[in-house]
Amino acid sequence: MFISALSGTFDKLAAFEAGGVDYISKPFDAKEVEARVKAHLTIRMLQKKIERHNQELEYIVEKQVEEITQSHLVTIFAMIKLAEVRDDDTGKHIERTKTFSKLLATELQRFEGYEQSIDEKFIENIYNASPLHDVGKIAVPDKILLKPGKLTEEEFETMKTHTSIGEKYLKEAYYESKNNSFLKMGIEIAGGHHERWDGSGYPKGLAQDDIPLSARIMAVGDVYDALRSKRVYKEPFSHEKSVAIILKGKGSHFDPTVIEAFVNIAHVFGEVYREMNDKQI
Repeated sequence: MFISALSGTFDKLAAFEAGGVDYISKPFDAKEVEARVKAHLTIRMLQKKIERHNQELEYIVEKQVEEITQSHLVTIFAMIKLAEVRDDDTGKHIERTKTFSKLLATELQRFEGYEQSIDEKFIENIYNASPLHDVGKIAVPDKILLKPGKLTEEEFETMKTHTSIGEKYLKEAYYESKNNSFLKMGIEIAGGHHERWDGSGYPKGLAQDDIPLSARIMAVGDVYDALRSKRVYKEPFSHEKSVAIILKGKGSHFDPTVIEAFVNIAHVFGEVYREMNDKQI
């Protein structure tokens, strides 16, 4: 609060710009000064009270959103696991790929140029959204999904639709919940995890950086787990053979930088698979 003999408009503006909240010109009345001081103290007290109230309200809202989000995640995870059991009798594929995606994202975060694109929220989202990668398989008939032999060209085309179907239904869910970063990443993963770095993948034939980073990460974890696992159409491969196959796909199937990150932690993938698999391979 300024008390000054200067009474020009310029002087008053300079005082307010310097941080003053009031300006009293001389000569002044002491009671007026006292009244103004009390008024400003009251205003400041009310400001602090409002700030505390807003902080408490923000905390309550955050907790409610967190509870709702966790409830949604549990529901989604249960639904995806039921769908996954159709072609994975252990039902652990989604649990392992969640971990693989988080491991790869965390390792890739250490690489130059990825510090900004991969933050803690990205890692949290890819861990929670990775189970959505094959959600579209729920629309694939059992006679194709569970076929013990090689698929015909027509059957394979039907199988490939699980990517676009999953993307489509997740987009519809996202439309009802705009700005949901978890669902947004789920859309990227569902639609892009079968795209290839060289553009030969599906469903859109995207190449290199046009493929979302989350999908490029998911692709490696998904293929590793598929190679290690027994399926109706194949026997499981060893960790060493699976790693060798993935490395062979560097620059063609997979993003070269993601593969560099994979190489650094490939042994951890092996440990995770052994810990989260009923049949030791």
